[in-house]
Amino acid sequence: MSTSTHFERPGTSSFPGVSRPSEARASDVCVRDGRVRVLLTDGRVIETPQVWYGALVGQPTGDLDEYELIEGGRGIFWPTLDEAISVAGLLGVPD
Repeated sequence: MSTSTHFERPGTSSFPGVSRPSEARASDVCVRDGRVRVLLTDGRVIETPQVWYGALVGQPTGDLDEYELIEGGRGIFWPTLDEAISVAGLLGVPD
């Protein structure tokens, strides 16, 4: 009996409209209850611990709600906190 396992090549994606993970774009961000939740334009949701981003810890909700999507959604920037994170970084791939 033969078994076969299929794995995608690095840098490919099975999500429509995203040919490489580094092309993923954010459409919405929410920082609540110790979690950073990012909705991507392809429908995926990335959620990470807030403590991974020290500048976001202990900040007022109003400051956390004041973010800008930069570079066409490739990054998230909190101007009052002077903190930015990349969507590729959230996915663990190079920018």
